[in-house]
Amino acid sequence: MITFRPLSRHSARLVLATRNAHKVAELSRLLGGARAAVSALDAFPAFPETAEDRGTLEGNAEKKAVEAARACKTWALADDSGLFVEALGGRPGVHSARWAGPGCTDADNCAKMLKELAGVANRGAYFRTVMALSDPEGRAEFVEGRLEGMIARTPRGTGGFGYDPLFLLPDGRTLAELAPDEKNEISHRGRALRAILPRLRSVLCVSVSLCFAVAFAVPARAEKTEPGQETIWDQIMAAQAVRGMRQGHRYIEEKKYDLALQEMQRAVSADPKNPVGHMLLGVAQYWNGQVDESIASYRTAIGLDAKSAQAYLLLGISYAWKGDAPASEAAFRRATELEPTRADAQMNLGSIRETRGDVPEALALFRKAVDLDKKNPLYRFQLGQLYRKLGRDADAAEQLREAVKLESSYEDAMLELGCAEERLKEEKAAIGTLKRAVSIKPGDSVARMRLARLQLKAGDRAKARATLGEAFHLTPESGGPGLQLSVSYAGGKRAARPGELAENPPSKEPDLSQETDPLAVFERNLRRVPLDKGAMMRVDAVFLPRPKLVRSEPGEGGSLRKALARAHEGGAGAGGASPQAVRRDYALKAGEAGAREEQVRKIMDDLRRTMREAPADTDARLGMNLTFTRPVEAGRGDAENPAKVSYQPRQVGNDMGLWVIGTGWMALVAEVLPESGEKPDHPDDPDWWTATGLAHAAVGEGQRADGAFRRATELDAASVPAWLGRGVSSVMIGDETGAVAALRKALEIAPKNRAAADGLKWLLRPAASARREAGK
Repeated sequence: MITFRPLSRHSARLVLATRNAHKVAELSRLLGGARAAVSALDAFPAFPETAEDRGTLEGNAEKKAVEAARACKTWALADDSGLFVEALGGRPGVHSARWAGPGCTDADNCAKMLKELAGVANRGAYFRTVMALSDPEGRAEFVEGRLEGMIARTPRGTGGFGYDPLFLLPDGRTLAELAPDEKNEISHRGRALRAILPRLRSVLCVSVSLCFAVAFAVPARAEKTEPGQETIWDQIMAAQAVRGMRQGHRYIEEKKYDLALQEMQRAVSADPKNPVGHMLLGVAQYWNGQVDESIASYRTAIGLDAKSAQAYLLLGISYAWKGDAPASEAAFRRATELEPTRADAQMNLGSIRETRGDVPEALALFRKAVDLDKKNPLYRFQLGQLYRKLGRDADAAEQLREAVKLESSYEDAMLELGCAEERLKEEKAAIGTLKRAVSIKPGDSVARMRLARLQLKAGDRAKARATLGEAFHLTPESGGPGLQLSVSYAGGKRAARPGELAENPPSKEPDLSQETDPLAVFERNLRRVPLDKGAMMRVDAVFLPRPKLVRSEPGEGGSLRKALARAHEGGAGAGGASPQAVRRDYALKAGEAGAREEQVRKIMDDLRRTMREAPADTDARLGMNLTFTRPVEAGRGDAENPAKVSYQPRQVGNDMGLWVIGTGWMALVAEVLPESGEKPDHPDDPDWWTATGLAHAAVGEGQRADGAFRRATELDAASVPAWLGRGVSSVMIGDETGAVAALRKALEIAPKNRAAADGLKWLLRPAASARREAGK
């Protein structure tokens, strides 16, 4: 775990672009931990009402946010929500608020809904919220949240507003029957806001992840200077450099890394003696994948300012990205020497010491970081994780509860806390904590797997199946972080496919041909990206030490639990080895077929080179996240903007908005997986097999996942979650024909299953180059 730490924190203003008192109250509660001064439009009485005349939720949300931001000269958040009813062809949709006519009340809209659905059996519906966040210049970005349910036949409940009395949840209650906090946990608006909270933190606080405590000082007057001092030209160029750095920093915040790099290069050329310029250039280079160049820039900054703890911290992060633990440690240690009170420097150094096997020093450094910044939930989380690794579950739970108290939407901490509570035999509390984690991030399959196991233990099979059934969803491009797939292999050899012989041990030299290349799964999905769309692909590779004198299972390497335990018990200082993590980010640009083919080739060559340079005697777990980069186009209807789909086995973002990479969550899977040769706890229960398959899938063990899902379908051929799981595991092991067959089987059992339908749509999409050739 490597972090950037804010050098100062203070509140910033956020305007909620609404005068709807219900929305203001709900959004203000949800924003309680965002450290922002929240105002509604009532604080700006001169601001006119915005006409919601766009044809889409995106369009209305953008218009409200942009107009409010420009008029109030601050950041503005707006939303537009709609109720989409299947039997009504998606109506009322964008017109939900005024469906019954101008000046209508909530009761009028509900009455019209009941009249339209009188005698209709299909009452399926969903709420959808689109949120737009605009900066003062009117540049907007979007997130969305969605809640599935049904329309009740009579209104119930006195809470909420709008259609809440009619919106029926799977547990039989309407939204209007929920307490406000309970509604916020699951609502479409709550989900959208939790998705944008990391961005709010980065733009509303001085503590953005790349915030430097540097005064961009420019002389007040450009006067003639004495010989040997700066000339007027020097001052003019310095002023231009400052403007370039500010613009470049803005581009970094907006993730426009190529533009940021251009601005920073110009700024450094204009003022080559400014260490801040070289630091910011290094940051832009880092985010463009030019890590070696970023190291050179940070070293130049250090040459100009040898006492810059920030430059040393950034240098350590780049070295950590490259897997150079000694160089990273030296840089972080120097940062702590220059600024002993920097909690982030202490935490980063502790992370490296833990990686290198020095747990006592890591524990001391983590504690020091917490002492220096007691209200930082990330540091509490990291300390809690280390306590868990040491078997100190009560201490771990104490730190994790503090993390969740400080950051109510910190899902990773909730996952860790729920698992700690289960180990402490506090199973009722664990179920509550994990349910909350799943409500915040419905796509986190590790949280779902742990929750489903507890529900099965409690004898609540229906809830366990519902929990598992949502683990394999394919979600539209605009509603999730992108396609994620995991694979594992030992020494470069992928898992055997069903029916293949897996007795041959891996060769000394990894065979990375198309037939045995575990990265072929990633390559196939890269080639599905349409030529007119860009994408970002992030790959995390974790190299786990292979236990000595233990025969590994062919094709998938040794026990995940043993590898993690060996790393944390012995570490480098005990003659063992620690897990090593490598992250790669790649930009796939829109273009012609030839250019796209060359991009894919370069990406795959770099990944294969990374695998060839893996540490000796390790097994690898590789995770891919593929995200389309084309932004939402406001004002265009859904029919013109078809959603692209993605499989997300562990749909989790970085809750803290910081650069984090680690293997902690893998242990939460490993501790519940049976060892090779062990008898399963429930060998004749299909749902336990489905949960076990989901656990294997989460850590990239496709063959084992496939075996578990197959056993589940043998025991219960009508289990939709098990067939969805088989679709996923088949993709993981390269058997896309089998994946299509499994998803078709799921649709045969449940014809309206959206996950199966969207999965088929994605898998049957041909490669972009093939589509282009077919169109000629």
